[in-house]
Amino acid sequence: MEDYTPLHIAVLQLMSGRGMLEKEEFTKLFLKLKTHYSEKLAVDSATPESVLERINEKISPFNLSIILTKYEYSDEEFYVYISTTSSPESRFQNLYTEMEIQYFPLLLREIITSDSTCIAPIVALNLISILQRPLTKLRAGELLKIWTNAGYFKEMNELIHLGPRSLVEFNGYLTVNYPDFVKTCSICLKTVYKSLTCKTESCQTTIHASCINRYHENFPNTCPSCKGDWV
Repeated sequence: MEDYTPLHIAVLQLMSGRGMLEKEEFTKLFLKLKTHYSEKLAVDSATPESVLERINEKISPFNLSIILTKYEYSDEEFYVYISTTSSPESRFQNLYTEMEIQYFPLLLREIITSDSTCIAPIVALNLISILQRPLTKLRAGELLKIWTNAGYFKEMNELIHLGPRSLVEFNGYLTVNYPDFVKTCSICLKTVYKSLTCKTESCQTTIHASCINRYHENFPNTCPSCKGDWV
């Protein structure tokens, strides 16, 4: 296969346009693109991994990347197109007005500092009153829908959660600004937002639900840190 082909360009255009795709959906679209270009190009050996690796080499100088991530709230896997050096302000500076941009980090703050790491839609809309020049609720609702469709937020059980794209793209921003709410999983050593916690008073380790489930396949009902009972 050539070094950088129209297949690479098509996959990049797909991800830059959609922002985020479930792994299954991405795989189906990738196979369609591969079939389309196989008539003109030697792409039989192309895989999602090899194509994305080459794309990422091309776009990394622009601080962009396409990453496969597991969404810890549901264990679904998503491909996300991200800016690797982003704060909300820099990410959206050419897309929205100043007030609209300021609304986004308010949503991040309200969600990540809430006890259940999610908020009701009405709470999200009421945040506009904090802005110096409040948005209309109509526009706030439009923005919330746009950002949800782009993967920055995800609505589940009629509540708004941080989406897969925010957890990847703004991980550094959230870690710096909300260190008390961003932990590290003691098993995989990756960031954990929705965690399970050891109930032993002297331990209090935090772990992804998926990580502790895999751990308990070999070590039932045991905390991986203090080795005490996992309640």
